[in-house]
Amino acid sequence: MFKNLLIFFSTVFFFFLTSFEINSLTKDKVLKIKQKVNIINSIVSKNRINKSKLNLEKYKKSKNVFDAIKKKNWDKAVKLAKNDEVLKKIIDWHFIYQNNNPEFFSKTNNFIKKNPNWPQKKFFRKKIELFIDSNLKNKEMIEFFKQNPPLTTKGAVNYVDALKKENGLENVKDIARKTWVEKKFTKRQSKDFYKKYKKILRKKDHIERIEKLTWVGRNYEARRMLSLLDKDKRNLYHAKIILRRRGGNVDRVISLINNNLLNDQGLIYERLRWRRKSRLYESAFDLIKPLPNNLKYEKKWWLEISIIVRKLIENKEYKKAYNLIKDFSSKSNELLSESEWYAGWISYEFLNLDPEIYINHFLNSYENTNHKGEKAKSAYWVGKSYEKISNKELSNLWYTNSSKFVTEFYGQLSFEKIKKNKPLISNEELYGKNLFVKEDLGFVESDIYKATELMLANGTRKNAKMFVSHLIYNNKSPGQLQIIAELSKNFDRSDLAIRAAKYAKKKNIYLYHYGYPQPKNKNDIYKDVEKELVYAVIKQESAFDPKAISRVGARGMMQIMPATASKVSKQIKLSYSKNRLTSDAQYNIKIGSYYLYSLIKEYDSYLLALVGYNAGPRRINRWIKKFGDPRKENIDAVSWIENIPIKETRLYVKIVLSNLQVYRQKNQKSKNISIFSKKN
Repeated sequence: MFKNLLIFFSTVFFFFLTSFEINSLTKDKVLKIKQKVNIINSIVSKNRINKSKLNLEKYKKSKNVFDAIKKKNWDKAVKLAKNDEVLKKIIDWHFIYQNNNPEFFSKTNNFIKKNPNWPQKKFFRKKIELFIDSNLKNKEMIEFFKQNPPLTTKGAVNYVDALKKENGLENVKDIARKTWVEKKFTKRQSKDFYKKYKKILRKKDHIERIEKLTWVGRNYEARRMLSLLDKDKRNLYHAKIILRRRGGNVDRVISLINNNLLNDQGLIYERLRWRRKSRLYESAFDLIKPLPNNLKYEKKWWLEISIIVRKLIENKEYKKAYNLIKDFSSKSNELLSESEWYAGWISYEFLNLDPEIYINHFLNSYENTNHKGEKAKSAYWVGKSYEKISNKELSNLWYTNSSKFVTEFYGQLSFEKIKKNKPLISNEELYGKNLFVKEDLGFVESDIYKATELMLANGTRKNAKMFVSHLIYNNKSPGQLQIIAELSKNFDRSDLAIRAAKYAKKKNIYLYHYGYPQPKNKNDIYKDVEKELVYAVIKQESAFDPKAISRVGARGMMQIMPATASKVSKQIKLSYSKNRLTSDAQYNIKIGSYYLYSLIKEYDSYLLALVGYNAGPRRINRWIKKFGDPRKENIDAVSWIENIPIKETRLYVKIVLSNLQVYRQKNQKSKNISIFSKKN
């Protein structure tokens, strides 16, 4: 078995190396590949190496095929692929992905049947449904949709129409009503469908449909439904639409609603949301005290409630905040866990309540979550609560429970309290514990794996990400997830290796070696900032993707805003280039690390520097004024973080600081450095 695994590892290693360098095969690169082959040759048999050398030609051929695909020269691509079945499938996949044509119905359908484990199956199915009516007879269509429930509105309508032709109008009542309530119709589609099926659609169906549409904010579709309702219901849903769109004259619109409908849960929600967005927090609180029973769309309610609770805390109205949060109930364990933690934190931090009350809240929070970070957080606060009442035994017990989650912020805080002289993670796990087993051999021989390898070698970044992500999220094998991470790493896609490691962590598989990469050139980091902190920031900001651009325009490895980059580049005497922020990782890191250094220098605190890096420097002084100065001994830095009003920033600070501790150990820094320490 060991011999087989050795052969397997070396062969895969060779594939990685050749694949990574095949894009631009210069003589120097070919020489380097041959040198790498010679290294492997000392480990495995000569015959195996000779067989592996054939892959150099394979990758040359695949590059030519991908060039033809890029130019949409499909005939040339097929000709170049010759007898390579994987390349042929890749050509078909690209062809289907890029084309919309009724003539390709059979080709797409056959591809899905033969390759059910390839990415974008759902997308391809939707393409099929666009053209199914012009390709299949009535009975064939019915049989198709029985095996493949419709994904699109057009598909669902075609299915209902086919069943109606086959069985008559009276026999499609249930499916027609379900389609009307659940599907997203264009104006034309809704008009046509209603005309065909109005005889079997009931008032109840119209109300169910508009109820769903208003909850999810599909206002234009909802407006088209108003004429199908009676006067009272029309006034109710018209008010909901106006409130959601934040239209004017809302008081008059609400005054038209029948008094019997004023307690409609959807109406209360829309009024709450309108007041919250108008910053009428006191008025919003009055509207939901008490909360309605059996909340629909609990996540939407929780978003509004949590924002209002935060505002009440900011305004020092702690009792109000506690009373609102403690009454929240949910069928979702995760939402219940979060609300219980809030109730515990408010009662611990701000109210003089019996310790049993906040301890029970934290315990309930712990019991209702499976999320590692939340588990560590709840356990830490149970430990902290027992520490507050001098129960050392139970305090240590719960800190120990929390400390099991060594990559989480609260797990590391707990670890510091009870295991001060021990490393967070064993060296074996930290530097790449081997998870391969013999059964993983078949995985690297599969068509989808080979296709993913070729996509990484020659495909677009977007398509390579698509294939790798598909492999990750459809895998539970530790060894195979490690193979995917290694494959990504060797194609210089640390972002995808991190993705594999994150997913693996959810399955209790720890790939620290891949989850915490480092930039190739460490000399680009500004000399006076701790390198491990920069790595920690990059991991959270971009997952080491040099091409990353956020929805607000932050760019590159360290997600620098162009305006900030322009200002900083002048300070360090670099010419500014917006394009280089995403085309030159070293340039991005030089600017980003200096900006981070300037924040550390100004505030003498990693915590405050990270707040400034994420939320902007102006917020630092504002929050110090409101919540105290976390640099002072009388202010608990952990509680200060939890007081940060912006959820994204709270999470950001905790994640970067926890990343920092892993990087410190990985780079053999002292194991006694506190999570908040600036010491190198």
